[in-house]
Amino acid sequence: MARLARLDKAYFGADRTPLLERLAEEFPESFLVYERNGEIRGYIVGNVSGEGCEIGPWTVGRRDNPAAPNLFHALVAASGAREIAFSGPSRNEPLLAFVKELGYEEVFRALRMVWGEDRSAGDPTGVWALGGLEKG
Repeated sequence: MARLARLDKAYFGADRTPLLERLAEEFPESFLVYERNGEIRGYIVGNVSGEGCEIGPWTVGRRDNPAAPNLFHALVAASGAREIAFSGPSRNEPLLAFVKELGYEEVFRALRMVWGEDRSAGDPTGVWALGGLEKG
């Protein structure tokens, strides 16, 4: 979990270990990790309910590796869901290209707002989906 939390912190900008531990406990069948050569390169979590699956968080460390599509397709296959939903940052261009290729369309936009100094800006290029707008 410590290695996963380091990857997550690099992109979300904060230590979210308690959230990741809770998600791993609540969704063990749909908490998937992409590891290659001993390095965690990404993970995805799905909240499966009936025929739907809400994805997030979904974080990928390297923009040029197959982690993002592999994680997505593995989760969709494992969930058996017919409806998929997730919220991702519009500043992640590989994400936008990927979802456009799959035929997804934007339904709404949200803003990340900060009051005071932004001490956990993170890097949206590695964020492919938020865990929910209420969680980040």
